[in-house]
Amino acid sequence: MSAGRTCPLHYRYQPEIFRSKATLHAETLYVIGGLYGNPDALETILNMKAEEERRGQTVTLLFNGDFNWFNRDAESFEQINRSVLQHFALQGNVEAELSQSLEKVSPTEINKTEINKTETNSTETNIIETNSTGPVPQSSASNPDAGCGCNYPSYVSQGVVDRSNTIAQELEKQARAFPDIVEGLKALPRTMTVEIGTQRIGVLHGDPESMAGWKFSVEAMEPPDRDLRTSLGWSKDEENTTESQVWDYFQRANVTAFACTHTCLPFAQDFRPSVDFSQHESANQLRDFPNPKQFEDRRIVINNGSAGMANFQGTTFGLLTRISVHPKRPEASLYGTSLANLRFDALPIHFDMTRWTNRFLNNWPEGSPAHTSYFGRIQNGPNFWVEQARRWQPVPA
Repeated sequence: MSAGRTCPLHYRYQPEIFRSKATLHAETLYVIGGLYGNPDALETILNMKAEEERRGQTVTLLFNGDFNWFNRDAESFEQINRSVLQHFALQGNVEAELSQSLEKVSPTEINKTEINKTETNSTETNIIETNSTGPVPQSSASNPDAGCGCNYPSYVSQGVVDRSNTIAQELEKQARAFPDIVEGLKALPRTMTVEIGTQRIGVLHGDPESMAGWKFSVEAMEPPDRDLRTSLGWSKDEENTTESQVWDYFQRANVTAFACTHTCLPFAQDFRPSVDFSQHESANQLRDFPNPKQFEDRRIVINNGSAGMANFQGTTFGLLTRISVHPKRPEASLYGTSLANLRFDALPIHFDMTRWTNRFLNNWPEGSPAHTSYFGRIQNGPNFWVEQARRWQPVPA
């Protein structure tokens, strides 16, 4: 397999990793995946947190990977990483590869970088120590063909893969100027078990078997969204993620929900042992199930898509997953459900689009790899709609 399509061995784990004791307890949790180096989205998220806290609620932020990507300039790279590392965070494949950036250059280059950097202050040191819990990945030095680490499936074009590898290389060059940040990224865990109320939530980047896995992509889920699969070029040879497979993940992980990202398209889907998805030919039938309150044992997979980019056709806002002990549906919720005495919602992130567009173009002008791959989506959203992300019969708020 070529660079960008491989999944390094140290990215892999088993669902049982979530059976460990919860390392984080929260009242309301924002799960923020795919910030992609957007400082304006980050500013908006911090404002959303502050607004909820003004109303008397405590909000915890958990960035579940790929908070770097478009931030190739020194100011944005430092701002994004120092801010994120003050909160809870996981590695995504981007951070996993960035964490090895110092090992990909000669000692001479490393010494030059260290001489040019000012001494790390005590606050920055505390930031790194705060996020040093969890399993530390092995070095990827023996995996030179990982590229961006995206583990792209076959239906993603080679042009997209090649451009992503180039973006990753440019970002690694910037990372070498901040060795303390690189060490902070290296210390981040790959997964986290969070306790919200009395429920255990598995937070991850990819899927329950790999940090860069695609088993929790909306296009892989059953029942299939055939229109989406057609638009993506899905092949009949691709592997479906079956209901029984997802239910097995829940049992092995001992969690009520999985909150993930990585695959760039959002969705939320509930699972019940009494429902056989194989009897349903399309995702449209899934939306027509009876009210799920009648099912006693429900679980949920919720993927926020991207916090730093548009997720739906004709939109420009990002998306985060909100999980809370408070039962009231947030006014801004695009879709959500109540499950196991928790409230799950997809919240839009309405950042300053003009300012973000200018930042992006300064780093990635027309003709650059990121502009070619992403600018159309940033301006107009992907060929995907809210109705396709809402893969359940919602429980009335």
